[in-house]
Amino acid sequence: MKSMETIHIVLASPSDVQEERKIIEKIIEKENTVTKSLGIYLDLKKWEDCSPGLNPNGAQGKIDILLEIEKSDIFICLIGKKIGTDLPDQKCTGVEYELNKAILNYKKEFLPDIKAYFKKIEKEEYNKDNNDFERIEVLKKNLNPLGLYNEYISMDDLETSIEKMIKTEIFQRFESNIINKNRAKPNNVKLINTTQEFVDNINNNSVLFISPDFYDVLNFEEQNSQPNVKKNKCFDGQEITISNFNNLTIEGFGATFLCAPRYANVLTFSDCDDLSIRGITLGHVIRKGYCRGGVLKLVNCNNCQLDSLHLFGCGTYGLILENCSNIQMNGTEIFDCTYGAILVDSSSIVINNTKIYDNKAIGSLIQGKKSKIQLNNTVLHNNEMNGFLFNVENNDIICNYVIEGKNSYRGIINKLPNERGPYIGEITTYFSKVIESK
Repeated sequence: MKSMETIHIVLASPSDVQEERKIIEKIIEKENTVTKSLGIYLDLKKWEDCSPGLNPNGAQGKIDILLEIEKSDIFICLIGKKIGTDLPDQKCTGVEYELNKAILNYKKEFLPDIKAYFKKIEKEEYNKDNNDFERIEVLKKNLNPLGLYNEYISMDDLETSIEKMIKTEIFQRFESNIINKNRAKPNNVKLINTTQEFVDNINNNSVLFISPDFYDVLNFEEQNSQPNVKKNKCFDGQEITISNFNNLTIEGFGATFLCAPRYANVLTFSDCDDLSIRGITLGHVIRKGYCRGGVLKLVNCNNCQLDSLHLFGCGTYGLILENCSNIQMNGTEIFDCTYGAILVDSSSIVINNTKIYDNKAIGSLIQGKKSKIQLNNTVLHNNEMNGFLFNVENNDIICNYVIEGKNSYRGIINKLPNERGPYIGEITTYFSKVIESK
């Protein structure tokens, strides 16, 4: 089981900013759905989660044990109209105490990263019966020289600021992990927010982190400085081809790459070695009808890792390989394609922990010619084919625990065992029927 790296986040505030606290909780919850596949978990700690009980230092002592501010990576402080209630025997409120504790720890350990957000409120809006306004103004004045003072006007403003801050922390953490584990130290590590930035930063020995968003893969201007990223003509428009790069890593945080022309491949890589693509969804812009282009195509590529991808139709095939070697695909889903799921020509690929489903193919689901295809722990479900599950020509097929169910097809494979040469290991259906060919 993959170990998770935890980013510890503490949220401190008085009780009058409940809406803001819920916004932050939702941001953390959403980001965790993306970072899980990257081996990173965001752990949000807040005073509401503190269980009742006695402590020599009172309620705040119990909260201290829960929050563990001295061990946190990020400390978020929210201030609205109130500063809170003073703690017993102390001249500060709970949020002031926690903020001071975070600042003291930062001066010693350079952690946590402190972010204080103050809602913009006019003086006349404060309760005249207490001195919250004066105390909050003093707090702002003390934090401003430290670079810790941030102001927000609306909930949308706060959400944008928090999302940017959290994504930057994830990017920095994952960047460090990639650099430590990479085969060679990358020359270029970038956080990508537009298609143009994606194209401009593709280079040898590079790591690109794609922010979660929808990207039109053709929404860029070709540059003389980037001759190996081209828009090539297809029948109804253009398609992008990325050629002649080595040691390129593309890490998605739930990003989606879309292509409008129906005859275009969504993304094509040619003559690339040591390519890694992870955590990205690829497909054609959804509308009725058939496509004539594939989704992800690799030509003359070697030593490539394809992980946690979502490849969807109406593309002809989810994955197309031509003259490629040592391709590894793990944890990927291929669905809604119209010709088949995978087309392999003169290539070798190992497919692990992958789901292939809901494809309505006019051909066969997996097609191979002069290739070696190995499937491990793979599910083939609810596919409708006019052809076979496997259609092979001078091809080796190895299946280790492949589950198929609720599929419609002419047969498992287009050739009989003594005619074809390849070995099919074991395919188990949802109806407990075991097919063995030796």
